[in-house]
Amino acid sequence: SLSEAEERYIRDSKEIEEDIFIIEYVPGRPSEAKFRHIGISKSMLIFRIRIDHHAEGYLVLCNMNREHAFEEQDIRLLKNLKDHITSAFVRSKLLAELKEMSLTDTLTGLKNRRYLLKSIDTDIAKVHRDYREWFLKKRENLPVNSDIVFLMLDLDHFKSVNDTYGHDAGDRVLVQLSKILRNVCRETDIPVRWGGEE
Repeated sequence: SLSEAEERYIRDSKEIEEDIFIIEYVPGRPSEAKFRHIGISKSMLIFRIRIDHHAEGYLVLCNMNREHAFEEQDIRLLKNLKDHITSAFVRSKLLAELKEMSLTDTLTGLKNRRYLLKSIDTDIAKVHRDYREWFLKKRENLPVNSDIVFLMLDLDHFKSVNDTYGHDAGDRVLVQLSKILRNVCRETDIPVRWGGEE
């Protein structure tokens, strides 16, 4: 990632097309012209990578030996590369969002049963590993933060709320309960909606 000074330097440079900049080295230019990871280069071609109109990063190409090193064909080739990189960013971001959606209850925003079933084996294995290590090394103190506790809540007579007041009212009850659970849980606790009113 670039520093603020480096980003400002790019913004103040010659933009030959939208999000494409060329920087030529000029002796005596302020020291912020030096990019931390690069040093001084004679010629730089910079592509700003945007996703949903937000700058996510830069593709920076440098020629350390020659000024005016980049020609039209280089720019065309690198525009194609930038498009591929942008597509990969978008796909990666969408996959991460889809994964999060698949592990989150859409009504309450809590993690869902799928999340619990996916992560529980790993969590239990960690507890077993910590206690096994404690036992084998004959340590005095028990492992810290290595216990695992399940607490299941079930709303009594929840069906009657839906039957009497409608499903919208029932949904509001579940959303309110999820907010209460988030407020009382620690950062290390993970409230999960198992399904229905559980």
